Amino acid sequence: MRILSSIMLAVVLLLPAATRADGLIYQLPADGSSAEFDLKMTMERNGQTMEADGSFAIKSVGKQKVDDVDCRWIEFKLEMKIGEREQTVRAKVLVPEAELTRGKNPIGHVKKAWYKPGDRDPKEITDFTGSSAGPLPAFLCGPLKDAKELDAETVESSLGKFECKGVTGTTEFTVGGRENDVTFTNRLHEKAPFGIVSSVMQVEVSRDGQIQQNITMKIRLSKVGKDATSELPDSN
Repeated sequence: MRILSSIMLAVVLLLPAATRADGLIYQLPADGSSAEFDLKMTMERNGQTMEADGSFAIKSVGKQKVDDVDCRWIEFKLEMKIGEREQTVRAKVLVPEAELTRGKNPIGHVKKAWYKPGDRDPKEITDFTGSSAGPLPAFLCGPLKDAKELDAETVESSLGKFECKGVTGTTEFTVGGRENDVTFTNRLHEKAPFGIVSSVMQVEVSRDGQIQQNITMKIRLSKVGKDATSELPDSN
């Protein structure tokens, strides 16, 4: 079980790029806006199941012009407890505001980025194809492949009930010789700061046609704010 816990942490820290999938930003709110989510993760591998609980946050923490283009600092924070182990990951990116909306590809237009796993010092990211990018390529990727609109559905959260339209779609990619087939189901509402009320990401990981593990990540909106500040000093 300890080995499975370590593998699960590695999945979170090194989550690879999904180059054809809508990420977790469907609209850009006013600067200072934040959205916090309850998070649950399940991983099945070799007949064992590992579950994790935690929280996830998206924040707008500043504006900056780059070559006369209006850009926004977006910060992510992922906190998880897997068994007795706790892990916190923070990341911060500067992206043109025009790319931070539905149907765009933010990860392809990042101007600056920082990544801070645990208590380590923040590290600048210059290569989004490597492991140092952490989960950013998944959070900021582009449009879903074979996207389908879903009928409206009531989503209950600690903030109340939302009548949410939805979208589902898939993507597939290969990393380290492993094929990843991903299905996203996102529930959306304009009152959610970044458009997302809930999201489910189901990942099937295989090698040479043999399934090695299945991962499910779920987030649900739990709190919103208007005065967000950065937790990554000296990086903006």
